[in-house]
Amino acid sequence: MRTLVVGAGTTGTFLAYCLAVRGVPVVLAERRTLGNAGARWINGVERDLLTSLQLPEAPSGLVFHDGGRFILSTPDGAHRVTVAEPPQVELDMRVLGQWLLDLARDAGAQVRERTRVDIGPADGGSREVSLNGRAERFDVVLDARGYHDGTLRELPEEDRLPFTPVLDVCAAHQGVYRVRDADAARAWLAENGIFPGDTWCRSGVEGGYSVLNCCLDHDGDRIAVLTGSMWRDAYRPGGTIAGDFVRRHAFIGKRLFGGGRLIPLAPPTGSLVEDHLVRVGDAAGQVFPLHGSGIAQGMRAADLAANAVAAALQIGDTTARGLWGYNVAWQRNTGALDAFHQPLRQLSSSLTTDENRVLLAHGLLGPSTVEASLAQRLPSLDPGALLGAAMGLGEVLPLVPRLAAAARLARAMHSHWRGFPGRGPKGEYVSWLARARSLTEKSQALALSGDGDGSLPFGTGDGVAGSSAP
Repeated sequence: MRTLVVGAGTTGTFLAYCLAVRGVPVVLAERRTLGNAGARWINGVERDLLTSLQLPEAPSGLVFHDGGRFILSTPDGAHRVTVAEPPQVELDMRVLGQWLLDLARDAGAQVRERTRVDIGPADGGSREVSLNGRAERFDVVLDARGYHDGTLRELPEEDRLPFTPVLDVCAAHQGVYRVRDADAARAWLAENGIFPGDTWCRSGVEGGYSVLNCCLDHDGDRIAVLTGSMWRDAYRPGGTIAGDFVRRHAFIGKRLFGGGRLIPLAPPTGSLVEDHLVRVGDAAGQVFPLHGSGIAQGMRAADLAANAVAAALQIGDTTARGLWGYNVAWQRNTGALDAFHQPLRQLSSSLTTDENRVLLAHGLLGPSTVEASLAQRLPSLDPGALLGAAMGLGEVLPLVPRLAAAARLARAMHSHWRGFPGRGPKGEYVSWLARARSLTEKSQALALSGDGDGSLPFGTGDGVAGSSAP
């Protein structure tokens, strides 16, 4: 009875720990050195994430930043929404990764770095895997490599959902920089109504789905800069946006740490399991669509996957059918949450900078909506949204057909994912997947709905009201 986790990022390392503490023999393999594995920057997660996963007391230095407001604004800062007490805490991913690695080792996981992994097909009740050219067999392989070119190539054709990199992948960059002149940094923030400790998120800096976040710490000696944009059109990638921002502000000095990566904002597959294979984290598209954070989702998915694998090993069935409980636990809950937000994210990709301004200026994006996004939960209508929309009817009215279509499609996708079949991979799953593909195609079309004359690429009543299979 052996399992292999591929990828020693946050998700993979936590997954190895979850398996080991359940008494499952596990090997954790990473192609790079362990010091270079996974994210090397800071990331926001829900405040209760670590305690909800029953992790031991966190080490000192893990929390990079806690406190301050979250402010979402137009690029010029003229229109903004403020969340006074954000539901997130910023973690230093370098500290988190090392802590989880230590926990995994202490629990009994074997760890191998500088190990190239080639996953073979299912054969004879297990999978043959090449580790640096040496063949070994494992009862279950858990793919936690993150998003990379091989992810799409290795997916079974029969399980694929529509996934287009120019519509579904964000080029993100995050860096923590030394501050050369704290007084100048504070003065610049004060000019914009921002205080040290606040996170200022400027939305639509390139148009559509693109952001520039910055946060000066309370001491004024470090500033965190997060950027990201979609590949579509002529949008600059996150690293270019960040570099330009740093050059324009002389008070920002040398980068202390950080990095960049491509983040999948949509799931590329309907099923997260095959015979003797489980996908977890970015490799499964387990990322919150509206802001691209995958740390919390990857860790929660790892916990679910470890439960399913331990149960499958106990009954002696590690085929897709035996591992199907992981599919059900994920898709009906967090998968449905992500599905709800896919049309909203795709619509945001089509918005111009001025259309983003309209949403903020007239209350269609209010504090409760923004807070729900930060907390990764379903949104509720802000009390001032209808009044703001009425007062700005002339500007809001042209957006109504696209907003209404996205809302209807969001409800349909949420309902459909909530009905993910309890048995698989045949029968009801085939019908479910056909409907999921149709809904996903309509969601992708929303990303193009602002092109040309602004007309919708599908009818507003085009099969988005229900969730039954066609």
